[in-house]
Amino acid sequence: MNWKIIILLIFVCYEYSLAQKPDILWQLDLKSMAFGNACAGDIDGDGKLEIVFATYFNDETIYALNAEDGSVLWKYNTGGCNDAAPLIVDVDCDGSMEVILHSSTSPYIYCFNGKDGTIKWKTSSVGTDSPPSAADLNNDKKYDIFGGDFYARLFRWNGEDGSIVWSKQVDSNATVQTEPVIADVNGDGELDCVVATWKRESKNRISAYRLRDGELIWSCNEPSSMLYHGPVILDLDGDDNLEVVIGSYDGILYCLNGKDGSIKWTFNYPEKRYIGPPTTAADLNGDGLYEIAFISGNKLGILDNKGKLLWDYDMGLNNTSFRGAIFTDLDNKEGLDVLFGTMLGKLIALKGNDGSKIFEYDMSKEFGNSFNIDHAPIVADFNNDGMTDIFFVGGYAEYPNIEKNYGRAYMITIGKTQGPDWLMFRNNIRRNAVIPINQLSITDEKKDNKLNIFPNPANEYIDISYIINPTVNHRVDVIGESEIRIYNVLGECMITICEDGRTHPLIPSQEGNLRISISNLPSGLYYVRLGDWEGSFVKIE
Repeated sequence: MNWKIIILLIFVCYEYSLAQKPDILWQLDLKSMAFGNACAGDIDGDGKLEIVFATYFNDETIYALNAEDGSVLWKYNTGGCNDAAPLIVDVDCDGSMEVILHSSTSPYIYCFNGKDGTIKWKTSSVGTDSPPSAADLNNDKKYDIFGGDFYARLFRWNGEDGSIVWSKQVDSNATVQTEPVIADVNGDGELDCVVATWKRESKNRISAYRLRDGELIWSCNEPSSMLYHGPVILDLDGDDNLEVVIGSYDGILYCLNGKDGSIKWTFNYPEKRYIGPPTTAADLNGDGLYEIAFISGNKLGILDNKGKLLWDYDMGLNNTSFRGAIFTDLDNKEGLDVLFGTMLGKLIALKGNDGSKIFEYDMSKEFGNSFNIDHAPIVADFNNDGMTDIFFVGGYAEYPNIEKNYGRAYMITIGKTQGPDWLMFRNNIRRNAVIPINQLSITDEKKDNKLNIFPNPANEYIDISYIINPTVNHRVDVIGESEIRIYNVLGECMITICEDGRTHPLIPSQEGNLRISISNLPSGLYYVRLGDWEGSFVKIE
């Protein structure tokens, strides 16, 4: 055999040995792609996660799948394409989850019952690409829904019945594609949201509105091109004031002062490729400070909290990741990693501290045809086997020749990791895409804290006792004293237990303690509060 052929065969075999194939748990064929993102939650009350996503022309359906095997729980054909990510939230505090979908070409925003997909309410709309967000403004555990539309209006809907509380005209000659990202942006004690405009060949604006009444707080008119995805909103520099970080098609990443919308710093590559994908923030290198992920053209970049480039990753020619990157642990080692899908069908995982590659799956080769991933992945242990799984959807879509469209949903597993879960577009119902730095630690608690929570860390349940006199371990009946609330790091109340215990399932107590099921809560740090005056932290794994 010719020595050149031998060398070629060795090279091909070596390359094949390095190729990584995904470990596929299940897959579901579709008639089109799903743009945007899926979301996951226990929508039918069976103690397991379900996955919800919606599809483009030629399929035009919202699907609710059982996450453990991909079987269809329910589905509903909207009669039009659906590009805006859906949302899972208990809008009316009745203990059952609802699914919110704002369709792009079907003229409605829908609220579905999570258990069976029946329509709870639907409200007329002109369509949107703006994914809805949600917030409890009155601390009554009832959520209002917020979103934009193709007429550049911003809406507040009553989550219980879909009625319009208020609407505001953001611009007279544009659309609002961005999701409303919710935070107390100006530090006045009230929740606000930030949206931006999509207007070609013109100046565009980034605006902050008060959620209570839609009052405009500030606008920034610096971007010279359109904006499609929303910002991260966080305290970057530790001064107790929030910053807003968002990218524009003018190729510039803007960091704005949350109080007034003034520019604090900008970043751009010399070639100024468009920044359409959303930003994401977390402490990726363990320095106690935030880093920011953004995507400009075919490059994913990581900035420090002052806007300095730490590292970047080139996805290759004619490639990008339009739905942005998410953060979680992907190699069962300390620290957060970066995960994203690309327009050329690659699912890529990088180390958060330096950008080195953990894995790359070529889903086009796996699928056997062009496979565009215009869909940010979500991550959790979806089948309760102790391993971490990744869900995403890809395929091909065009318009008006929609009969050529196709798609496939994949669930793959990558082994045991340390989390946290990432269950929806931009990570949470406020759509802020931030994994908060753990500034609330056990050392912040009072040393004489009398609220005892165990086990800690926990994963299925917690026992709560209240110790009056630690020297004799004298406990009282906590449920008879006051209600208990469990908050996540965003300050959102995830569980409320009133005196009769009817708002959340209780496990029979042992040794006089109150036992609460927390198996449906995502991993992370939580604050457990007894009434208005005593609290303690618990880590849920």
